[in-house]
Amino acid sequence: MRPSLNKSITLLELLIALVIMGLLIVGFSSIDLFSRFQVIASERRAKLQNEVSFGLEHMTKSIGRAIGDINDPPVIVDYAVPRLDIWVDNNSNGMKDADDLQVAYVYDSGRHQLSYLPDVLAPQEEQLISQRVHLFNATATNTTNYVFVTLGSCWDPAQTGGLLCGSPDNPAVIMNATIRMPSVSTN
Repeated sequence: MRPSLNKSITLLELLIALVIMGLLIVGFSSIDLFSRFQVIASERRAKLQNEVSFGLEHMTKSIGRAIGDINDPPVIVDYAVPRLDIWVDNNSNGMKDADDLQVAYVYDSGRHQLSYLPDVLAPQEEQLISQRVHLFNATATNTTNYVFVTLGSCWDPAQTGGLLCGSPDNPAVIMNATIRMPSVSTN
């Protein structure tokens, strides 16, 4: 007689196999979720850095062409709006005259936008610089040839859903710039 060979799986073995498979599935899904979160967060930070650096570079080009002196300031900061008005040497003659333009950067805190007005005296459509600005501060004095600008951007500046600016789900970027005005006489 042949001995009977029972090749069956007990309930305990089946439960152990299910637990091991569950741990493997949870482990791989956690790795996938974590890596997706890191990729999305870093992509958002990179886009914010690009927007802020573009805005500061745009201001640097305009402010670098500012013209004026201590009696007729080249840069006027209106803290109530906030707004940054700049007299730009349009014909590159190094003198403030009738051909020069007054340009402006306007921050709308309600819409979280920074806009550029190419000619304040002949209003035309404003150009949008950034749609995610949550901080704009500019300081100019009549005694230096520099304008100090702080520009901050947040992925969701309205902070909908209770996500604070600077949190992992709502990254924020703040950059400062000291912009030189080479055509301005302060002394």
